[in-house]
Amino acid sequence: MMSTKQGQFFIDIEDLEFISRNGKSTFNKLKGQNILIIGATSFVGMWVTEAILYADIKYNLEISITLISRNKVKTIERFKSFISSGKIFPIYKSLQEVQKSELFGINQVVNLATLTDSTSGDLQLIDNIQMFQKFWSLLDTNTVKNILFTSSGAAYGKNPEKLIHLKEEDAANININYKNLGYGLGKISSEYLGFQWAERDNFNFKVARLFSFSGAFLPLKSNYVIGNFINNVINNEPLLIKNPGKVYRSFLYGAELALWLWKILVEGNNTVYNVGSDKEVTTIDLAKLISDMSCNNQKVIIMTENIQNNESYIPNIEKIKKELSVDIKYNLSDSIIKMINWYKKYEKNGI
Repeated sequence: MMSTKQGQFFIDIEDLEFISRNGKSTFNKLKGQNILIIGATSFVGMWVTEAILYADIKYNLEISITLISRNKVKTIERFKSFISSGKIFPIYKSLQEVQKSELFGINQVVNLATLTDSTSGDLQLIDNIQMFQKFWSLLDTNTVKNILFTSSGAAYGKNPEKLIHLKEEDAANININYKNLGYGLGKISSEYLGFQWAERDNFNFKVARLFSFSGAFLPLKSNYVIGNFINNVINNEPLLIKNPGKVYRSFLYGAELALWLWKILVEGNNTVYNVGSDKEVTTIDLAKLISDMSCNNQKVIIMTENIQNNESYIPNIEKIKKELSVDIKYNLSDSIIKMINWYKKYEKNGI
């Protein structure tokens, strides 16, 4: 009989139960494995890490987890009981500072690390490639079996101006004036290097191109539109639309994100998978939906005086659905309610 408490986890138990139940066969293939997770305190990292910790308790997986995190305070705050029990072995360094001798017996690797805060596009390109080179130098060819590298939908280049569901084989839309071009090129270059080096070193290398998401731990005051709108709701503020054009987005809930990523690592082919929702919504309709679902029915303000720009950032997910037998279970309305309730629950604790 499983014994666990919500106090051990920040993410709602019902979400962790959803992941473990739907990923039972996947998680059981990780029994006794030593797993390296890089970037565990991020939004994606929290979902991925708590999912495997919950599954470890439920299915008695007897795994070991090594975390690389430069934020010691946040890592201890979020994983204190698991660090104390020895389930998690933390390395409080940036990836660039880690030595290969500090990693021993690693079998499975989840690399969620990314660099988006460089001052210019050229540095985003160079820094991401250099970080990937450093990452690869840490891998032990004698023990590592599978590597999951999280890339980005930015690898497709500038967002199309009409509604298009981007496929993994689509060519990148290279526009030198695109603000995220350096970041996207850094990601796709890392993908290329990973596939080349994995063949040389006999690793299984899988890539997840991440799009947009919802759920616990998504930053509310950043460049995530759904996070900004929910922040408005929590603070009883109007929802502001700065671009009056048709801007299409989609949002995969965190529980499904975590489930899909573990499936890619363990059961995926050595290829690229889009990870996101294919159910598009305009940002204007998203704002209206969130406003309607809020208790205070916040006003939606559309800045019609601004230039109208149409764009789309939506993945085609037929490949991952077919190869890994996944599908979208959480609808957008339910994920919004869960996200609002989670943040209202934890906002007083500064989470």
